[in-house]
Amino acid sequence: MITDIRIKKDYIISAILLILNIAVIAFIFAHSMSPAVESSQESTEVMGFLNYIFPFELSQHAVRKIAHFVEFSALGFMTSVTVYYFTKRYFGGTFLKLFVSVFTAVIDEAIQLNVEGRSGQITDVLLDFSGCIFGIFLATIIVFIVNKIRNRKKKV
Repeated sequence: MITDIRIKKDYIISAILLILNIAVIAFIFAHSMSPAVESSQESTEVMGFLNYIFPFELSQHAVRKIAHFVEFSALGFMTSVTVYYFTKRYFGGTFLKLFVSVFTAVIDEAIQLNVEGRSGQITDVLLDFSGCIFGIFLATIIVFIVNKIRNRKKKV
């Protein structure tokens, strides 16, 4: 009975993690499908908000590049957490994490090649990939710290 509950819990958590990964990728692709006019308007709104908050001014170009990095950091983070959940190894599935990162970045830029006023750029693939690496690194550190805390509580 307890094993059935545990299996069901693992199944639910696995499904949630996979859905969150798909949602992050869908979010990235949805933004890539926006025509240049819509994308520019969205960037301008975000730029206004950020320039209100920070004591320095950001350009629309900077906001766009930051958005790329943040979106792909989220992807790297989610992919890393999901792979860790399945493997229980900090560096397990490294090839899979990197493949998902590069593949998504390339597809993202390829989508932009077919959208009015947008262009796919190799430099953006590199920026996206670096965001993924950052997200993977951040997730690994957080999972490591959480596990250390859990292990200390079990010993007490």
